[in-house]
Parts: sequence; C-alpha cells; structure tokens
Amino acid sequence: MKSLPSIVFALLIVVAAIAQSSPPQVTVGWSPEPATNNVASYKVYWGVATRTYTNSLSAGTNTTFTVSNLAYSTTYFFAATAIGTNGLESVYSNEASTNTPPIPQVPPPPPTTFSIISVN
Repeated sequence: MKSLPSIVFALLIVVAAIAQSSPPQVTVGWSPEPATNNVASYKVYWGVATRTYTNSLSAGTNTTFTVSNLAYSTTYFFAATAIGTNGLESVYSNEASTNTPPIPQVPPPPPTTFSIISVN
C-alpha cells in the first residue's frame, strides 16, 4: 500500500493576543509536497508536550490554519498531516513550537463619580 508523502511544515507561527481580553491564537502554515495531487485535506495537531498532541482540527485544503483560545504563558507544539483522496493519513510533519504571551497586565478602571466633597 502506498502512503502519502510527508508534508513540509515550513512553519509560519504568528502568536497574537487580539485584544487584551482575548486569549492568544497561533497561525501555522506549511508547504505541500511538490507534485502531490492526491491530497484531499490537511489536519493540524497541537498540544503542550512535544509529539504529544491532544487536539486536532481539519484545515481543509488550506495551507495555513489559526488555532484560537490558547492558554497564556504556555508552550505549544504543532504538527500537520495530509489526508489523501483514498482516506489515508500521512505521518506527522516536522514539529514546530512557540510560547504564547503572558497574561496581559490591565490596570483597573478609574474611579467613577469623582466629585468635590467639601471646601474649607
């Protein structure tokens, strides 16, 4: 049985905390094997330990994928696979990792209804 070629996981990791109250997100990207026309879709895997992926989602036919709602101050490890038109899944790509940013330090809101109480 012929297996799918491994995809090249030329990683584009972009870590972003979109707003101070939004959890971090990471965008990964890869290059498909040249001259591979039997790939139906890609699947992205991630977790907090090397080669121990606890999450996965289909990226469809896209070669970039954004993983949202990640924890702050955490190292994540990512890999991808190709799913063939025959339903077979390739081995994992090379692994890439990144650290998400720390929890944003947001100052408290200012006091409200500030007024003069007395004048002497």
